[in-house]
This record gives sequence, C-alpha cells and structure tokens, in this order.
Amino acid sequence: MFSLIKNIFQYSPPFIKDLALSAYGYRRNGWRYDRNTKKLIEEAALREQWSFSEWKLYQENHLDKLLHRAYHTIPFYRDHWSKRRQKGDNSPYSNLLNWPIIDKQVVMSNTFGFLSDDCNPKRMYHEHTGGTSGSPLNVYWSKATTLQYYAIFEGRIRNWNGVTKDMRYGILGGQMFIPFSQNKPPFWVRNFSMNQLYMSSYHISKDSIADYLSAMTSFGIEYLFGYASSLYSIALLGLQQDLTFPSLRVVISNAEPLFDFQVDMITKAFGCKVVNTYGMSELVSGGCTSPLSTGLIELWPEVGIIEVDNSSEFSKFICTGILNQDMGLVRYNLGDNGKLIYPSAGRLDYFKIEKIHGRDDDMVVTRDGRRIGRLDTVFKNDLGILEAQIIQDDLEHFTIKIVPDGIYNTGMGIKIAESLKERVGDVDVKIELVNRIQKTKMGKFRAVISRINTV
Repeated sequence: MFSLIKNIFQYSPPFIKDLALSAYGYRRNGWRYDRNTKKLIEEAALREQWSFSEWKLYQENHLDKLLHRAYHTIPFYRDHWSKRRQKGDNSPYSNLLNWPIIDKQVVMSNTFGFLSDDCNPKRMYHEHTGGTSGSPLNVYWSKATTLQYYAIFEGRIRNWNGVTKDMRYGILGGQMFIPFSQNKPPFWVRNFSMNQLYMSSYHISKDSIADYLSAMTSFGIEYLFGYASSLYSIALLGLQQDLTFPSLRVVISNAEPLFDFQVDMITKAFGCKVVNTYGMSELVSGGCTSPLSTGLIELWPEVGIIEVDNSSEFSKFICTGILNQDMGLVRYNLGDNGKLIYPSAGRLDYFKIEKIHGRDDDMVVTRDGRRIGRLDTVFKNDLGILEAQIIQDDLEHFTIKIVPDGIYNTGMGIKIAESLKERVGDVDVKIELVNRIQKTKMGKFRAVISRINTV
C-alpha cells in the first residue's frame, strides 16, 4: 500500500505534490512546535549560561530518571535485569556502567521492546533512519520530547546563525519525491507549510545545476540545509559554469561527514558561513558548530551522554539518550568513532567533538592493524573530480571510484592513487571512472566503504 501511494505521489503533477507535501508539513509542524515553543527556546538559551558542573548535575538527574524508568517499565531492559537477578546478579541498576551495550540491530529486532509500557506508538512522533544498509530503524518520541528537541534545534542551529523556521529555506534530501528516471525539472517540491523547498539529492548534475540554482532564487530561500556531498556538488558544478548563486545567510550540513575541502568550496560558492551538525533519529546525542567553537561540534547536553575512551584515537561513541525517556536507549553503540575535548571555546561550557573519524564500516584497516578514517585529504579541489569513493576490498586491494569533470586526466588519477598509498601503505589501487556513485536508499553519500569485518 505504501509503495502504491509513493508511486502515485512521484508521478503526480507538481502542483499536486506541492499541496500534498504542504499538508504533510502542516501536520509535522503541529508536532514540532506549539504555543510553548518560544518559552522552551528561551529556557534553552538560559541554560547556555550554565557552568560545566551545572550541566553535569542536570545530566545526572535526568540519567537517574531514565535508568529507573527503563529498569521498571521498558520491556527489553526489564527482562534483561530480571534474568540477571535470577542468576544472583545484584549489581545496582543506578550505575550506568552496569548496563549492557546495545546496537542498531538489537533495536531493529525489538523496536517496541524499547518503548515504555505507558506509551502508545500510534500517539507518538515517528522517525526512522535508513542507515547504510537501507533497513529502517523506527524510533518514537512523545509530544513533550519532540517539542523540547525542536526548541533546542531552533535555538542552536537556526537562531545561533541568524535564521528562523519562518524564513524560506531549501533542503537537499534523500526522500524520493521525484522519480529517479525523471530528467527534466522540477527536481523539487514546495512545502509551503514549512517554508521549505525540498530538492532531490539524486538529480544534481552538470545539466541540472542551473535549474537548481534558479529554483532556489525563485523560491527566495535565505538559508540551505543538505547532505555535505550534495552541497559540495551544487557548489562545484555551479562555479564551474560560472552561474549565479542565491545570497544566503548560512549553509547547514547534516547527516554526513563534512570535510574541509567541501567547506572551502561551499563557502566560495554561496559566500556565507557553513555550519556542521551532528544528530540522529535515535535521539541519543546532538550538536552543531557555533561562531565561537572554531569548527568543533558543540554537544547539546540535554539530549544525551557520550562515553568515550579519550586515551584512544578511535574511541567508539557509546551514547545514552536522556531527552527521550519514553523510548530509552541506554549505552547505544552508534558505530561512530571519534574524540571529545573539554574545555574549549564555545557557546556551551561542555564537551565538544574534536574529531569524528567515521563509522565502523567507513574506516580502512592497514596490514599492521591500524584503522584509518577521514581519508578526505586524498582528494583536492584541483584533481578534476566531481565525486569519489574509496572502497577497501581487502588488506591489499583498494578501488577508487571517480566521477570525472572536464579537466580530469590519467595523471590526476595516478596522483590520487599515490596519495592514498601514502596514508595506508603499499597497496594495489584500481581507479574506476564512473558516471555516478550510488547513494544509500536515504540519499546519503559514503566516501569510504570497507569490506573488511573489523568488529
């Protein structure tokens, strides 16, 4: 049934799509914002004046509530502790380190087992994440949680950067509102309820770039959200054709790693600052850069707690969400690897993400066992590429898929291969020229894929 509705929507006339998405946006906004939103934003702003010790006390109080609620009312955890008690394990549940580490597969296989007994999923805000496998993870937020989260989102992502939800904005996303086979504009849908121009991340090309920029200008967007890879493609292709870009207040990157060379290109194209964000539908962490954080992502303490081993360069992020107390995810292994830092300049007196090295399956492994992420340094803006993807087949063999632009030549491919070898050792590197690089089902781009099981 869903597939039928999706197909009908995809092939409907543009004005029907606009009406349908605007109706959906109206309902969505009703969950995210209400008459209390202004007050919630002001309260979040007041918390920004807190000291580190005040933040820690806040987190401890909310963590105590979460662990108590999870122990008594969330089926998965209640069953887990019941079995431990039957075996004579008297470990206190009030100690976070006594709880098991879980991952996405565990939650996917028992979604409603993570919902508190007093929650009805039909009356909750439903989000889902596709992940790299395309298998959806369904998560549920209460109305109160949703209002709190979007108040923080509004205050720190938008207001910190001089924009609001009431301004017109664009988003480059992965929802299949436009059939993949479509080769003529419009490659976007207008969501008037949310002041949003939703643009397909699948249809960006040298032939369509002028249409995208024209649509942004015509709709009057003042800022832009998007996947880093899509924002970069828009910037690069538009500059190559010497096209006129809309004048924006800020460009906001989400859902993908943002690399320095991408920031440089996007800034050059749109003539404004680029903000990086960190978040996930599971709602176990959240953050963004601020004008004071010099590129570091400032974590939002109200959302969750991250456990890391800062003695390790590649520590896993083990997260506990304290904002969503209804679908409790305790010690959730995101699969992200990175490092936190404190203290550091910023808007919040709390931890910042110093580095995100990548996900477990986006880190290559060398012969001597080292794990390497952030291989964006292999690629430079002058190497004649529109997109590139590194694939590690095994310890000895790599493939680099390249979508070339007009100036690419064989010598550039050799430079890229040599640059990779400098970072991972003497390996066999195959350069493969392609017309496009496949994205995930949610429209995200993976810069590195490792086919080696490193778990």
